Amino acid sequence: MLDNLRKFATTWPGKILGAFLLVGLAGFGITGVISSIGGNTVARVGDRDISTLDFQRAYRTQLGQAAQQIGSTPTPEQAIALGIPGLVLTRLATDEALNMLSEKFGMGISEKRLGEILSQDPTFTGALGSFDRTIFNQAIRQLGYTENEYFQLRRQAAERQQVALGIFSRIRSPEIVSKLVRRFGEDRRTLDYVVVGEDSLLPIEPPSDEVLAAYLSDNQDQYRTLETRDIRALVLSPEILAKTIEISDAELLAEYDANKENFIAVESRTMQEFHLSSDAQVRWFEFGLASGKTFEDLLAESGEQAISMGTATRAQLTEEVLAEAAFSLPEGGTAIIDGSEGMRAINIISIQPGGQRSFEDVADQLAQRMKLAKARTLYVDVLDQIEEQRAAFVDMSQTAEEFGLTAVETSLTQTGAGLTEAVGLDPSEAARVAETIFAAEIGGLAPSVPLGANKNFWFDLLKITEAADQTVDDVREQLTADWMAEQRAAALQERANELVQQLEDGIPFNDVAVANGLFPQTANSVSRTGVEAGVIDQAVARAAYGGGVGFSGTALNANGEYVVFKVTQITPAEGELAQANADAITSSYRDDVYSEFANSLREDAQLRVNQGVLNNLLNGGGISGGLGHGADHPDDGH
Repeated sequence: MLDNLRKFATTWPGKILGAFLLVGLAGFGITGVISSIGGNTVARVGDRDISTLDFQRAYRTQLGQAAQQIGSTPTPEQAIALGIPGLVLTRLATDEALNMLSEKFGMGISEKRLGEILSQDPTFTGALGSFDRTIFNQAIRQLGYTENEYFQLRRQAAERQQVALGIFSRIRSPEIVSKLVRRFGEDRRTLDYVVVGEDSLLPIEPPSDEVLAAYLSDNQDQYRTLETRDIRALVLSPEILAKTIEISDAELLAEYDANKENFIAVESRTMQEFHLSSDAQVRWFEFGLASGKTFEDLLAESGEQAISMGTATRAQLTEEVLAEAAFSLPEGGTAIIDGSEGMRAINIISIQPGGQRSFEDVADQLAQRMKLAKARTLYVDVLDQIEEQRAAFVDMSQTAEEFGLTAVETSLTQTGAGLTEAVGLDPSEAARVAETIFAAEIGGLAPSVPLGANKNFWFDLLKITEAADQTVDDVREQLTADWMAEQRAAALQERANELVQQLEDGIPFNDVAVANGLFPQTANSVSRTGVEAGVIDQAVARAAYGGGVGFSGTALNANGEYVVFKVTQITPAEGELAQANADAITSSYRDDVYSEFANSLREDAQLRVNQGVLNNLLNGGGISGGLGHGADHPDDGH
């Protein structure tokens, strides 16, 4: 049967399919909308139904893939904007069209082969590296399939793959494609070039006040002050409240006595290791230890360094042979072990014994824990009292003093700058608070800003300084520096363009360079990415690849210098394209042909959507609206 499919690929219809490579799956719309099919069917392609259950499964999977790309699960509105519902329907319809073709050609797969495919799927691999039935059952349950449904899904996927292999496995990309790719990546050019830097410019006279005034007028938006707001702020959280609480020595001692069992240290050891790379090195190390030499003596003889292993308890050492040796050695002891990382010598630098920790050792830690526990208990009550005082317009400083807190005065711009250091907010909290502050008015009761379940921010708006234009005197230094930089950049570009014009007028490169007091240089074997660590960087190389031998031009490199160049030689790529690259081109070409073939099948089968059922599904998931593209077509009668 695969031979028959390959024969089809050599016919005129098969060849014609290979000519259409540019249209991908996501670009196709929906060919029709219907409302006459059943309530459990979201769409129909040919005589095949796409059930609501199949759509929901595929839709959830697509949302998960989108979440991996954008970092969060798309909202219903984002899903619509991304075209996810339409993408899911298109993929399901394409699969059904291919399923119909595979049945027509009599494709099939044995139970044995299906079992092999599943057993080789890394998704179902257990800790021992082989198929794990428990993991398989959990995975298909999470996907929402019964075992029989999942087997059928994989069987159809395998049959579709047979269609693809049968028709397209012998397709090869045209030789011209490989040649162009090879030339694009491996051609090299030789350039004559000069560097036009600031040292080649005449001094630029400082601007007059009139010039600065005109420059400021043209660029006033860049020199306006930002609106700032002065506030008095108060923040409450259990951690902040804990700093106001005192714990007596008697309370600490009572807590210690009641919870002594929680203050028992586990023995730990600080270790280092030295890897023994050969049998001879192992014997040398063993002989050295037997003759009374220390770990440090042997390290000094080797001229190498030991590797620190840090400090760990026995439970933290997952390698049993290491744990056994490390916790049987005395302080300063050394042993040679053969573990998961090969032969190595381990040395015990120090031992931290276990046992009951004294009150003095844990007093500070215990005090902080008790303060925080009390603060969490008091938090809601203090929060309510502060809110009551805010509603009564009690001065914030007085409120802060009553509860042992600190009210901070600071200025901020709309970005929240000023809140991070002055108030201790993180950048995301500062941005949220700034949004509320810049919506507030002086004299009004500003709302509190919750920054989590146990953190609140209050503020009084004290002063608003509006954004304003600045005068030349306000920004003279910066204005002068910016104007001078702009003049230098324009002069450099103008000078470089003058040199290019001279080259295009036919003046030899060396003559142009000498006449303009520049040093001509040559860059050999320049690729499209430029020369590493040179003035001919990617920007210059990209410009140089804009023409053939004799082509002249200029480009600004990363050093801020204009490079004027002339292409003097092109060295074409030689030999065959690397096999990995050739395989990638063929695979991509084949995928494009297969995609076009699958799209054509789907279009011929005619996808029709049950818009009412689809809208109900999307609305039920918190999404309103239709597919966004193609879904609102009128019923075309298909």
